[in-house]
Amino acid sequence: MTVDDVSEIAAVLATGGICPIQLSCVGAFYTLFGPIAKDEWHEGYLIQYASRIKEAVDVPIMAVGGIRDLKMMEDVVASGKGDLISLCRPFIREPELINRWLWGNTSPSQCDSWDGCLRATERREKVRCTVTTRAGGRQKKRA
Repeated sequence: MTVDDVSEIAAVLATGGICPIQLSCVGAFYTLFGPIAKDEWHEGYLIQYASRIKEAVDVPIMAVGGIRDLKMMEDVVASGKGDLISLCRPFIREPELINRWLWGNTSPSQCDSWDGCLRATERREKVRCTVTTRAGGRQKKRA
């Protein structure tokens, strides 16, 4: 769907009392797993769309799209580009992420959006991170 399509749908949803609205897979080049071309992926790749949809409706908009950095999340909300931040894969990789941030370690999530966790669910397997860290570097491992 295009951003214009989603703006129209969001307006109908908002009129019907739906809120908040989370935007995911908006734009011609995006899929469930992010941009079609992985070299086009960057942190916050859907924020621009959240900002545009937010202009079209008066309900809270949840920004999503590979957001891993707490500072970026704070900036999105402070700038008004989104009202809330939606995370999924970072919590699969680091279930204690919020606690880590609260305890003072505000480094970005260790999730690298490899998508192994989502591919596991396609096979009807338990949701889990399929990336492991080993001495000598990060190793990607299919479960």
